[in-house]
Amino acid sequence: MKLRDPWQIYDGLLDLIPAELMVTDLAVSRVSLVGNSAGGVGVASADRSGQRLRHHDRRLIGKPLRELASLVRSWDFELASIGVAAMNSWFNSWNVWPPIRPCAWIRATAMS
Repeated sequence: MKLRDPWQIYDGLLDLIPAELMVTDLAVSRVSLVGNSAGGVGVASADRSGQRLRHHDRRLIGKPLRELASLVRSWDFELASIGVAAMNSWFNSWNVWPPIRPCAWIRATAMS
């Protein structure tokens, strides 16, 4: 399947983040770290070679997670890493994926 718009993948992922989730924690150093109100935490590598807008120095805690995740579309790589970490905080949480059953994992590992 050919994508009509390269941003289509990100737009689809952003649409899957519940609108009611809020940012509870944010830290940026060599990595961006974002926590959300559902208890999820996401991390992404922070490329510090982008522009210095310092968007994250403003008050972002308490903002909608989806709004912060939309920074993934930024050409400032540091801001984009905040967006990726925000997306990861939702998609890496137990609320999204069912818990892995140890027996199923052992069976799958034994068969490979």
